[in-house]
Amino acid sequence: MPHGGPTAQYFLYFTPSVQYFTDLGYVILHPNVRGSTGYGSEFRDACIKDWGGKDHEDWIAGREWLIENAAVDPEKVVIYGGSYGGYATLWAMGNSPDLWAAGVAWVPVSDLHSMYELSMEHFKFFLRQQMGDPVKDKALWIERSPLTHIQNMQAPLLLVHGKNDPRCPVSQSHIVVDKLKQYGFKEGQGFEYVEYGDEGHGASGDMSGAIRSLKLLDDFLYRKVENK
Repeated sequence: MPHGGPTAQYFLYFTPSVQYFTDLGYVILHPNVRGSTGYGSEFRDACIKDWGGKDHEDWIAGREWLIENAAVDPEKVVIYGGSYGGYATLWAMGNSPDLWAAGVAWVPVSDLHSMYELSMEHFKFFLRQQMGDPVKDKALWIERSPLTHIQNMQAPLLLVHGKNDPRCPVSQSHIVVDKLKQYGFKEGQGFEYVEYGDEGHGASGDMSGAIRSLKLLDDFLYRKVENK
């Protein structure tokens, strides 16, 4: 489960959603890969102008750790994250497609240029700080956008977005759906898209919203991974 940010980190704290899935028998890895905070400025800045580079190497290393140390079936490793974790999921599905049994991208970043155009000024500043200038570094921004590679996807994808997301606009998922269809992927088979009209950047804070999200994810993983 790559975290958001990318300048963020996982702590040792109780997470109901993780407890729910471990109770069902899943093994969950919360990796603080390069680009995370909490390990010094050099570690935090390792992925500046390198989204999908060193951090992608670390997500893959996390997969290998699960297989070697936690008795995880290599045919059933799923990558799942929201926001930048959604970026991570889409990037991995397109750039290391043979490694994942499925992917779940919640409110993801999929295309850097269109994200930048629709972002508020402080997010634009953050994107420039992380990935350079959208004009001068245009080629980099295109190459490091998951949308550029998503057609390489080999495993089922669940894509979820809230219509009222102010941080990662819902159009970031719409363009993924459009491109997948363009390349012959069938909605409901190769990928599934769920859009919530009452949510923003992630699941709503009330209990009913949280339960709805967990049931959605549980159902997808059971059908596409556990029961295949």
